[in-house]
This record gives sequence, structure tokens and C-alpha cells, in this order.
Amino acid sequence: SPKPGQMQFSGAGHMDFNLDFLVGESNAAVQVKEGKLLVTVAGVELTLSEDGCEVNMEGGVKFSVPITTKNTSGKKAA
Repeated sequence: SPKPGQMQFSGAGHMDFNLDFLVGESNAAVQVKEGKLLVTVAGVELTLSEDGCEVNMEGGVKFSVPITTKNTSGKKAA
């Protein structure tokens, strides 16, 4: 059970979810849509999916980090 000031949520199956709230003076949003988790706050957008993590920032900064591991048996780094 959650402590005072905390929130607990659970769900099952396919779902879309939206949560909007304030972080300091900035609007923040958490969404689950089409199997992806999207967090947006202060001009930064973070997307997590099966493919990896993608970050988009104001001013055109964009990068991604794969989070899945591929079987590389038989190959070793030099």
C-alpha cells in the first residue's frame, strides 16, 4: 500500500494512459501509447520502447540508446 503523498497504479493488457502534472513550475506529462512510454517535461521528451530509449530536446538535440541485447555469440570485441 502506498505511503502518504505517494500513488500506486497497476494495469494489465493493452492500455493507453495519460498523466499530466506540475514539476516545479513546468508542466510534465507521462503517457503510455502504442506500447511506448513517453515522458515530457521542460522541453525534454524521453521515449522508452522495445527498441530503446530516445531523447529529444528543444533546439534539435536528439539521441537514442538501444536497450535490447542481441545475441553476439562467437563474436568478441578486440
